[in-house]
Amino acid sequence: MIMNPTPIDLLEVISSQIPALALLQNMGYAYITPAEALAYRQGKRSKVIRKAINYIISTGKIPRIMSIMSLMNLKSSG
Repeated sequence: MIMNPTPIDLLEVISSQIPALALLQNMGYAYITPAEALAYRQGKRSKVIRKAINYIISTGKIPRIMSIMSLMNLKSSG
């Protein structure tokens, strides 16, 4: 049985995905293609973010991350 890909919801793309992408690019993030993202994830296709969050929590790095974020906020507002 051949499965058809999920149709693209153009309203969703136009009303939220494109503005979100523009905002992230204005914040300094760079767009990467799906192939580049997969390469960065070393071929892993799922649970990448959850595993990263679990690592941050399990290693006690949250206070350090909050400190860095606070400093970044001070620099951008000054």
